[in-house]
Parts: sequence; C-alpha cells; structure tokens
Amino acid sequence: MKRFLYQVLINYKREVFRNPMFYGFALFMPVAFYVLFTKMINLGIPKSALPAFHLSYLITMAVYSALMSSVISVANTLLDDREHNFTLFVELSPKSRVGYYLGMLLVFLPLNALIVVVIALVGILVNGVNISFTMWLILLLLLPLLSIPLIMIGILVSLAGPSNVVNGVAQLVTLPMALLSGLWFPIESFPEWMQRIGHRLPPYQISTIIQETVDKENLEMANVFGLALWTLGLAAAMVLVFRYIRRHELLTI
Repeated sequence: MKRFLYQVLINYKREVFRNPMFYGFALFMPVAFYVLFTKMINLGIPKSALPAFHLSYLITMAVYSALMSSVISVANTLLDDREHNFTLFVELSPKSRVGYYLGMLLVFLPLNALIVVVIALVGILVNGVNISFTMWLILLLLLPLLSIPLIMIGILVSLAGPSNVVNGVAQLVTLPMALLSGLWFPIESFPEWMQRIGHRLPPYQISTIIQETVDKENLEMANVFGLALWTLGLAAAMVLVFRYIRRHELLTI
C-alpha cells in the first residue's frame, strides 16, 4: 500500500507540475470557450434566463474540460510513460499492471475536481454565477466520480500505438464526442439522428445527470443506466486488451 500511494503521489506531481499540456487542453481551452460563448452567444436570451444559461453552460464546459483531461491528458501521460520506460518500475504481472492504472485513475479524479473549481470561479467572476455550498459539493464530488468512464477511454486510447496514432485517436474521440454530446451547442439544435447518437454518449449523460442533480429534478434513469453500461463495457474492454498485451509479452520473451 505504501508503494502504491507513493506511485500515486509521483504521478500526481508529474501531471500537475511537469505537464503544461494539462493546463492548455484541460483548463485554458474550456475556460476560453465558456467566456466566449456566454458573452457572445447569449444574444437573444432574456435577461431573466441568463443566470440559468450561465450555470448550465458552466456545467457543460466543466464536463468538456473533464473529457479533454480524461482522454487526451491520460492517453499522453501513459504513452509518455511507455516511451520513456517509466513502466519499467512496474513489475510485469497482472496485479502490478492493475495497480499502475488504478493509480493513474486516482490521480485524475482530483484533477477533474480542480477543473470544476477553476471553471466555477471563472463563472462567478465573469458572469456572477451563484453557486451554493450544496452545489459546490455536487460539482466537486459528482463530476470526478462520473468521469471514471472517460478516464477509462483515455487508458484504452493510450494503447492504440505510437505517439502519432495515439494523438490522432484521442482527437478523433474527444472532438466528435464533445460536439455530438451538446457540450458546445444545444443538442436540440441537431438533426434527430445526431441527437440519438449524442444521447448515448458519456459526456451528454454526465452533464445531464449533474444538471438534473443541481436543479433537484428527478434523474432520467436512462442516463444513469447508460453511463453504468459504458463503465462496465469499458472495464471489460480493458480486461481483454490487458490480457492480449500480457499474452503478447509472454510470446515475445
């Protein structure tokens, strides 16, 4: 356990203090989008509806930031570990491999909470968003927890191949997923076939669950079950991929 916690601490320091990509992709871009969209795309929205719009868009940008962090930052961090032989510190056993990826999962959960803090503070300072103590708890606890399947996607993307392949796959995953999930534009403005796809994607389900929780509405169980299915399916995919990699390693010894 002591070794595992030390590994988590090392990974956290590497990601926060030595990885400018995390701040560029996971923080600055979503913050810039939030300021731009709430100041320029709110034309025509009644003044009385602006507070709800600012809060709703704050949630979607927090989810977008978590998506960028969980897929692009996770994939590139794990890829960098592999290319610079950092994984030599991990013993080649299923238990050690699981511990390594579990450690990375624990690193990015608090980082996704940090994302919420930054974007929420921008919302307060720029648009005067009113965030109660209860709402803070919901955002800080719920978003990192619900982002677990996104982190699992990042882990799988990191195994796609060399750096050019991993970066390409990460972009192909995050950008269409953000667009189709309605994180940039209202999903209701899309054609019906795009809406059907978007409703089944994790970012839409995450943002909807958080929005409904903040608004104290009854949760749409389809989103809860959908996110649970994504988590189980991705976990199964990870097990199969790790078994394949393990078998390939044994054959090449």
